[in-house]
Amino acid sequence: MKKIQAEYHGYGAYQRVTDIVEALKPEKIMVVRGLSYDNFPVKRTIETLPIPVVYFKEFSPNPDIADISKGVALFEREKCDFIVSVGGGSVIDVAKSINIFSFDKNNTLRLLDDVSCPHLSVPTTAGSGSEATQYAIIYKNSEKMSLEHPDLLPEYVILDPVFLETLPAYQKKSTLLDALCQAIESIWANAATNESKKFAKEAISIIFKNAETYFSGEPEANTLMLEAANLSGKAIAISRTTVPHAMSYKLAATFGLAHGHAVALCLLYILEDLLESFSENRDTGLGGIIGDLAQAAQIPSREGLFDTIKGLFLELRLYRDFDFSEDLIKELVASVNTQRLSNHPIEITTAKLAEIYRRILSNEIYK
Repeated sequence: MKKIQAEYHGYGAYQRVTDIVEALKPEKIMVVRGLSYDNFPVKRTIETLPIPVVYFKEFSPNPDIADISKGVALFEREKCDFIVSVGGGSVIDVAKSINIFSFDKNNTLRLLDDVSCPHLSVPTTAGSGSEATQYAIIYKNSEKMSLEHPDLLPEYVILDPVFLETLPAYQKKSTLLDALCQAIESIWANAATNESKKFAKEAISIIFKNAETYFSGEPEANTLMLEAANLSGKAIAISRTTVPHAMSYKLAATFGLAHGHAVALCLLYILEDLLESFSENRDTGLGGIIGDLAQAAQIPSREGLFDTIKGLFLELRLYRDFDFSEDLIKELVASVNTQRLSNHPIEITTAKLAEIYRRILSNEIYK
């Protein structure tokens, strides 16, 4: 049976934390929090709860299994029975991970068959959509680990745009790109369904219609962008992601890029490759996919699709110099998850991956 998630939307929705806690009556809460937590009004709401609260913030932006181990130790030592995550995608993924790991009798971290307790997710960025998925991404020795369990989907989610008002510019840009890339990949994924495409198209439409006002700080655009990110999460929860996401993890970790920034760099070249494949062979099913993308982005023709997405990326001015070698290219190619390759609509060879990594690291997109 599909898990039902309770959602609370709009300005002031963060105050529903009190109602949720009163209904559940937990004995002790763990709050997994991001760096900006102290600046958020939800902090005061949580501090007034008549229940003990423990906080966990000792983890990196790309959380490692060692970070999760610390969180699990705290969770079990304090006997927590409710988790609240307040932060971006990594924060939410840390809370999910703590909720599905435990220590065995040999004090070794192990995956549980089910999650430990209910989870309330309060995303403070408009990007990952992690609050809407059954996945969590963590790392071990800089290598990505992808966790999946139907009960990793949080039972409760609060989508309050007040958190976006103080989002740093780079984070605002990179998270928007993450949401956009997730939605685009969801449309072309082999595992896409009519439902996932509906979520993805709506997300893309909202992003292109409201990107300008979002970056100028209009409150209504904050509301809409948070909705778009959530929709993109719902889309990939069904379809999964594809090659750009698979290419991005090692790239982001190697050069210290935000996840959405790295994904967007990869997606631009993968989209170009897909459009070239369609141009060379119009008898494939790519025409419908490209048409769906163009329609969602409000582009009158397929021909302008790449230029429109590239134009949005260039407007964000995320230029970075990269120092790389052929050995690094090989490492990046070897890091790509083959499962994600199989979800892509056309074959992507290792030679093609190497070529795209070279183009990314040579900053060809800016030339």
